[in-house]
Amino acid sequence: LPFAVLTIRAYGRSTIDGREDVERLTRVPIIGSVGHHASGDRMAVSVKPKSAVAEAFRSIRANLMFMGLSEQHKTVLITSSVGGEGKSFASLNLASVLALQHHKVLIIGMDLRKPQLFRELSVDNGKGVSTLLTGQSTLDESLHRTGISGLDLLPSGPVPPNPSELLAKKEVVAMLQELKR
Repeated sequence: LPFAVLTIRAYGRSTIDGREDVERLTRVPIIGSVGHHASGDRMAVSVKPKSAVAEAFRSIRANLMFMGLSEQHKTVLITSSVGGEGKSFASLNLASVLALQHHKVLIIGMDLRKPQLFRELSVDNGKGVSTLLTGQSTLDESLHRTGISGLDLLPSGPVPPNPSELLAKKEVVAMLQELKR
């Protein structure tokens, strides 16, 4: 009876519990994994550069470079469908390890509903993606240097009344192309 219950439960589950599930269910290459980070420091790479979390981000950096990040591909997108999954944490720390290896890195804050990145990098959020896309600021006015050499931030800017519509504008593609240059 216990074996039958466990078997039925295993077939009926709809969650992904680990790396093995992702490998079994998809053909997406896994470039690394970062364990749970319980401390309140969201800039783990800068605060504790010898920690296991910092080493995990350095491993991801190495794998991205091996996959051609610096030559063919120069854009990394970190996203998820819900909040609280670690997008800001991953963005900040991956950007930090790239900048520490003397790569020029720009983080673009595209979360126009609940902006976070500007706080972590101590940058003013008065001008950013939202003001740039609505013509209220220029790219030069919206870009900010951070305290990390080689790492700049284009914050999300003030929360607009229509975030989804703003990100659907053709100006987003033009902005991204200009930033790549």
